[in-house]
Amino acid sequence: MNMLRTTYFLVALVVVLSVVGCRHGPAETAQPAPTLETNPTAVSTPQPEPTPQRAGTILLFRDGDLYLLAVQSEQRITQSGDYVTGILTRDGRVVALRQADEESSSLVLMEVEGGGASTTAEIPLDRPLDDWFKGTGILLPSPDEGHVLVPGTEGYLMVSLDEQRVVREMPSGCCDSWSPDGSMVGYMSLVEDQQFVDDLPNRHELWVTDADAGTSPRRVATDLMYWFDFFGRTADGFVWWRDGTSILAFPSDDVYWIERNNQLRGPVNNRLVSIDLKTGVESELVTWSGLHRQMKREASTLEDELVISAPASTKDGDRAAFLAMDYMNVYSVGMIDAGGRLERLITVPTNDDRELVVMGAPVWSLDDARIAYFRWKWQPSVKASIEVFDPLSETITRVWESVQYPKPSHWDWSPDGKWIWVIAAVRTEERHGGVRVPRDVSMLASVTHPGHVETVDGIVLDWCCAR
Repeated sequence: MNMLRTTYFLVALVVVLSVVGCRHGPAETAQPAPTLETNPTAVSTPQPEPTPQRAGTILLFRDGDLYLLAVQSEQRITQSGDYVTGILTRDGRVVALRQADEESSSLVLMEVEGGGASTTAEIPLDRPLDDWFKGTGILLPSPDEGHVLVPGTEGYLMVSLDEQRVVREMPSGCCDSWSPDGSMVGYMSLVEDQQFVDDLPNRHELWVTDADAGTSPRRVATDLMYWFDFFGRTADGFVWWRDGTSILAFPSDDVYWIERNNQLRGPVNNRLVSIDLKTGVESELVTWSGLHRQMKREASTLEDELVISAPASTKDGDRAAFLAMDYMNVYSVGMIDAGGRLERLITVPTNDDRELVVMGAPVWSLDDARIAYFRWKWQPSVKASIEVFDPLSETITRVWESVQYPKPSHWDWSPDGKWIWVIAAVRTEERHGGVRVPRDVSMLASVTHPGHVETVDGIVLDWCCAR
């Protein structure tokens, strides 16, 4: 694996959330904010609440085996110690990746029953797995869950769960994703010899290929920026838009990189375009200069440099959200409508002009009603938080906040939209006569009762099936 690809997947080592039985740990300080019409940065002390009942089933990873957590009970479903990751389907089945030996691996299909899980199929992949696979939720199911993409050192494998076989090999690239209807897969590849030349962003090509094994990939764009997010969650380099005929992406031209306080290196003055997948024609949707003018009218302290986050589209691709920030003390939540117009821009000054604020890409709840985003500041002290924005009421609620875990490796919504689950940094525990053993920590932060956080031990790979 070359260094760039290793970097992609180390950044994608996002999906690690630990669970050992839903024991309570020390509650992180989470603070809700009132409506934007008043003071969006004011906070109040949350009230304690009894332990809520979590909806759905959580798939956990711990020490090479998989567990299921439902409500308050934990169930171990493998015993071999050689599993590395897995996902849950909507009907509750488990699709897991297993390291068979040093030279091969397999995709295992399991049916969950009352007393455990039974293996229904094991599909050989004939390839080894690298260490970065362990404890990641990097399997990518198609929208109908009939296929799954399995990434590896030489590219992705497309596996048919119905036919129980590998149906095609995908070229090596990054940030592969399915179109909304599951008929295509898109991915980005680095243009050769284009790694941070003269402080310019990497140039990437965008490719799409039909899910049909008989077709070849075709190049759609040649000069895009891969704006992966290393502040709490990996963002896609692009997202599918509308009915799958176009995508949202960042051109790499006119973008430069900055360094702040020896702690941040990131893009500045980027823009967001829509690219037609048939013609390759770009339509400019959001420019930094236009955003800057709008934000400046509401926040006089806005810096001259502005960055647009990676976008996020709703499930049907008819609406998108993004964040804009100045790497300092102002940020905005932007909404793009089905016609590609900027329909709303909510500008929010921070509550402390000494803060150096960085925002991650937004993520829609499963019902497309709210977005959540990650916020990280360094001054006057390091602090990470996750906030939820409701476009209808224009309110912001801070649901998780931590100084102990400033760099969680991943976070996401629960299926019922009532929880944010956070994969925190590695901590250590004393075992066997004082020997310190690394352990991962996961936290479940309540959206409906901000301030209630449950800490669990293990890695949450997936959360399925609200009921």
